[in-house]
Amino acid sequence: MKTNLFREYIMLPDSGHIQEMEAEWHNRKLARAGKAPVPPLYTVEDAKESLRHFQSVKYGERIKLNDAISVRFLDAGHMLGSSTIEVWAMEQGEEAKIAFSGDIGHADRPIVKEPTPLESADYVIMEATYGTRQHGPAKSTESELIRVLSDAFARGGNVVVPSFAVGRTQELLYFLSAIMRDKKMPLFPVYIDSPLGIEATRIFEKNSRGYYDDELMALVKQGINPFEFEMLRVARSVEESKRINEDRMPKVIISSSGMCEAGRIKHHLKHNLWRSDSTILFSGYQAVGTLGRSLLEGAKRVRIFGEDVSVNARIEKLDGLSGHADRDELLAWVEHIIPHPKKVFLVHGENDVLHAFGRLLRDTLQLDVSIPSMYEGFDLEREQIELSDLAKRAADTSGFGQEDFDKLFSEADRIFAVLRSAYNLSKRLPDAVRDVRLGVMMEDIRMFADKWESLLR
Repeated sequence: MKTNLFREYIMLPDSGHIQEMEAEWHNRKLARAGKAPVPPLYTVEDAKESLRHFQSVKYGERIKLNDAISVRFLDAGHMLGSSTIEVWAMEQGEEAKIAFSGDIGHADRPIVKEPTPLESADYVIMEATYGTRQHGPAKSTESELIRVLSDAFARGGNVVVPSFAVGRTQELLYFLSAIMRDKKMPLFPVYIDSPLGIEATRIFEKNSRGYYDDELMALVKQGINPFEFEMLRVARSVEESKRINEDRMPKVIISSSGMCEAGRIKHHLKHNLWRSDSTILFSGYQAVGTLGRSLLEGAKRVRIFGEDVSVNARIEKLDGLSGHADRDELLAWVEHIIPHPKKVFLVHGENDVLHAFGRLLRDTLQLDVSIPSMYEGFDLEREQIELSDLAKRAADTSGFGQEDFDKLFSEADRIFAVLRSAYNLSKRLPDAVRDVRLGVMMEDIRMFADKWESLLR
């Protein structure tokens, strides 16, 4: 099935807009310091121009790129048009198959179809975002959402939902529409305050066939738009966005970005975080170092637009809406590959999660698992780790003398100091916490030693 997201000019041009805005902000600081401005990495027009080189393809169709390489796209079940990519490469009469998982979708969720299983691969590069976690069942998501909404509205506050514009926003609308349609709560206003989210929803509405799961297609055939309802309000302009916070009526505000790092959501957080009657409802993954992660981890004060804001609002999270497969789904995805791959590379996840899931794959499926570091490559023919050309060029031009080796030994001394601290601290930690932390540390050190032993042979 063809994917037409790029033809709608929303994702890449929007990222170009972000590059332009960040360059503008940075150049204001440079100007105050008397320094020359820097151009954005790319612009909206650059992004639009790049779209001329895109070509849509069908799921499941093997495409020959040249005599040596062919590819096939499978539905990854993560969001509209997401794909797992299979690559067949021929060299010196031998063919190898490499699969890139992409973001693997959570099976028990609305709108999009479940991930298409990968049947075979010699080598697999896969995500492990939730390699240590289990999601709640989707059927509990609606009841949990009703609980959060009812609680906030009873206190007279708003429910602010930081949401990714593509995928998560549409899932929220799906559940809110069902709640309204089935009259499970008194009517309440819902605002979408994300221009990209609005455009993405329009694309979802236009691309139902071939993408929607059976349950959603049944609604469409009944003439029901699962993303629209009577109390839905859309804020397209900045002025419409500002007026949302002037209205004191309890409401739901869905705004991007999903991790609270940019966009209109920061304005809504500034207006609602300090209110004890309001609720901030997270519905997706929050990366380390983001404002969203700080709020989930219990920050009492945060800084927004240069101003300290007290966190008095309730902080809630909907686990059932995750777009990523959980631990057991990731394990089942790999287990379905018969025969098992020669090697699995884990990427896209926090370091401790990648190592923990790697141990699970080794223990349960006896797989050879590697977790690449920056600048690393892997020679499939010789089956060994190599530094990338970029790292080699940097090493060739830097030089490395006795002073640098002294620094290396100094860093090694730091590792021993950390080990001594871990030994002392472990006596005061609960057994479960101690075992997880020391297990991750042991795996990090083991993989570090293995990697450099291989590279220095």
